[in-house]
Amino acid sequence: MEKEKEKQNMISRFLQGWGQLFSGSKNVPQPKPFPGDRFFYPEELAYLSKTGEPLSQIEKWAVEAGKKAYIESFGSTARPGFNHVQWQGGIMSSYVKGLPVADNETEQVAKLKELKALNYILPDKQLDIIRKYEARDILDRYFKTNNGDIYHAEGLETGDKEEPTLSLIKYTPTDISGKKESIGFEKFKNDFQTVFHPLSSREEAAFNDRLADAREAKIQYEMIGRTVLDSPIAITEGKIAIEQQKAYGVENGMFIPESWEIIHGGTQIALKGHSDTNEDKTLVIDHMNACNYKALLDVIYDGVYRQRDSKLSAALVETLGNKLPNGEAFYKTPRSIALFHTDKGVDIDSILVDKQGELFALSSNHHVKLSQNDLQKMKNSLVINGIIEQKELEKELIVPLMKDYVESLTIADDIHSGDIDKLPVNTRIKSLCRQEWQLEQAYNQYANHPADEDFANQYKAEWNAASLIYTLELKRLVDAYRINPGKIDLEKKARFDRLHKLLHFTPKPLRMEQNHSLDASNKVAKEEQRPANYEQLKSKKEVETHIHPAETPAAVAEEKVNIEDTEVSDSEGYGRWHTPDIKQREVYLQYGKLLAEKLALQQTYEKLPLTNNRRSLPTTLDKKEYQGIHAFVLALNTEKNGFFMPVYLTEEDLKSKKLLVKKEASSFPLIEKRGIVNVYNIEQTNYAFRYPQEYASLKNELLSEEQENQKENRLPRLLQPDRWSSAIVQDGKPNLASYNSKEDVIHIGNQDQYDKEDDFYRDLAEGLIRSTRQKEAQNTKYNALVKEELISLVGANMLGQENRFNVSVPQQSAIWKKRLRNDPDYARDVLVSASISQALVESRISGIKPQLGNEIDMRSATPINIDSDGNGIVDSQENFVADQKQGSNENQEQQAEDSVSHHVRHGRR
Repeated sequence: MEKEKEKQNMISRFLQGWGQLFSGSKNVPQPKPFPGDRFFYPEELAYLSKTGEPLSQIEKWAVEAGKKAYIESFGSTARPGFNHVQWQGGIMSSYVKGLPVADNETEQVAKLKELKALNYILPDKQLDIIRKYEARDILDRYFKTNNGDIYHAEGLETGDKEEPTLSLIKYTPTDISGKKESIGFEKFKNDFQTVFHPLSSREEAAFNDRLADAREAKIQYEMIGRTVLDSPIAITEGKIAIEQQKAYGVENGMFIPESWEIIHGGTQIALKGHSDTNEDKTLVIDHMNACNYKALLDVIYDGVYRQRDSKLSAALVETLGNKLPNGEAFYKTPRSIALFHTDKGVDIDSILVDKQGELFALSSNHHVKLSQNDLQKMKNSLVINGIIEQKELEKELIVPLMKDYVESLTIADDIHSGDIDKLPVNTRIKSLCRQEWQLEQAYNQYANHPADEDFANQYKAEWNAASLIYTLELKRLVDAYRINPGKIDLEKKARFDRLHKLLHFTPKPLRMEQNHSLDASNKVAKEEQRPANYEQLKSKKEVETHIHPAETPAAVAEEKVNIEDTEVSDSEGYGRWHTPDIKQREVYLQYGKLLAEKLALQQTYEKLPLTNNRRSLPTTLDKKEYQGIHAFVLALNTEKNGFFMPVYLTEEDLKSKKLLVKKEASSFPLIEKRGIVNVYNIEQTNYAFRYPQEYASLKNELLSEEQENQKENRLPRLLQPDRWSSAIVQDGKPNLASYNSKEDVIHIGNQDQYDKEDDFYRDLAEGLIRSTRQKEAQNTKYNALVKEELISLVGANMLGQENRFNVSVPQQSAIWKKRLRNDPDYARDVLVSASISQALVESRISGIKPQLGNEIDMRSATPINIDSDGNGIVDSQENFVADQKQGSNENQEQQAEDSVSHHVRHGRR
């Protein structure tokens, strides 16, 4: 029994020893909670530095940080001591000279990593800080793998996931469209430098260029689809121009294109040609592989664009002209008047379309070869003659076409009791009806808001006017139908409809959006396309210079079209659903808000100038500088949106250069004599991709101009005796320019008193602007004085733009921002008045009277329904009210008002 017991004890000791050897230590560190927030006083840190008790890791860091902060505050020679230290939310801060100084990101991450190594449980927020820090050298970088794939590290996703993932975009040698993938962040770190190799800066730049080409190719593919879709004539195939039939590099060698075809319902483009070894070859391009064929898509787009114009011209010839027995179509203008002159001076009097749809221009029945410019003239001429013909057909058809509407009248004596849907489509009466409805809706929108009373009154006036025009025309047509209903000539009606389809389509600037098919018919609204009279007639003047000045049909058409378009237009961009006056008020309200935003920003950042006048003036694509209001508002827009280059393109520029507009881009409106013109900054387009050399040249030119400060400040010339009509006395104080209208004296500070030269010229400019407004300066009512201050400030800034000095705002009134944000008439008056005064000053500087044409009537430039100076007369009437007390300066201003052209008030193109 004792032997058995001893045996059990031996086994027990054996198992106990075995367990100690192989089951590991029983003293494994247990996870510790993350250190909570703690504030350390200097006395506590002094105690911790001397105590013999073990310190926590946070206490060790606090002692070290407190000592370092004390030395930074009092110097290394001061007696030893400690400053306050705080540990909060996983970051250590020490107080230096009374201000908290937190660890930088590197120091913070190092501490968090050390805590993690000491088995502290880090919260998700602190873990994310470490991961994002580690991801800095990974995110937005490109990596290649051994099989040639390239990955772009796009972002780090954490969220509620246990393991964060890295978002990647994968590009393969045969597919550069990019596909999204994800990989665990820890796995990527482990595979770094073994599987994923970072691209060098040179490799990355080259790949970015390739990606840019791929994006451009995708956009070009979409442009082809949009052109095919928008065309009123079917476009299915075409030949590549001889000069473009050259070798292009593709994935399997070289390819020489010969023809193209839209196939499979518009989802693909088939490009036929041959290889460099003369083998027949067909490339099929779709949405997925379009990115690999930029150069070829450029060629196809050019062919599609030409094909559309050619087919449109051919269809107009067939519609306007006569069918010949052999299947050809022939068009000759009435009375043997030339359609247009070629660049070489040849009169083209007729056009022939053969059975294959080819166009031939004829002069006295002899074929004349046309240049590309001549082809555009031919198209313009056909469009103008088509518009004339369509309007003549409408006059013949409109009365019998009223049949359905007249029969729908529910009350015989009430011409408005009919169903407006029964009004004949694509006619003037239908447009008048739609216009009246739109203006009624606009009025109702503002009618119940007292703050919008001015808008409501304006819309009501427009609505009443439109209603009167519509009613008179409707009565005329209903009465005419009742007297003699006539009969619809079906042949003429078909011709009318055909002309409308050909003439009234409006291709819009393509935006950079994704569309996976050339067939975008599901995206097209099945409603009437708006007429494009403005678009077609814009080219009328080009054509007119090549037509004899006799009474041509085109000249007659222009007069007729212009008369009718003053009454009604179907254009959405302009319009009598949004009349020119109303649209201009909306634009001036936008200008006012833009200026108010800058004034609000300047209140926060006092040294910020109104616009950066060291930069180049905003320009057009052909490098013509904007001036006056246009230069001012475009400069504000450039700075607000952070555009690097102040270069702006019109929609005509986009079309002529075949450019695209970025998806998120918004146009900026400019008020011109012809109406409201929308422009885009060059950075909102793909100009840099399509014309890289021209873009680089333009950029370098603007930079060099700004660096060399090529423009001279000419304001000092007016400080010379007798150079300005008012005396300029430097006896005032800086930042307090004033003008005494009774003595006709400008008071500014002495130039030596100013810290900045720009501020001196700002005060001088404000004084000059005020002296051009002698009558207004005599009005001492508060609101009038405040408004004059703003006019002088804006006018000074316009002078600053022309003379390269910045204009800051030493003090401003809260009234400015309130009125600018809510009152378009106030904004218009400020901008127009400032621009007129600036023009007067510039004319005196140069010694040249501003002979700038008579393009704008002051009645249209002066805000209506506003009494800004409080004299009981609205400003729109003050242009006509004689005032015998006006001084010589006002006579000078009135003379300028009569001669200052549109581009002084609204910028120069």
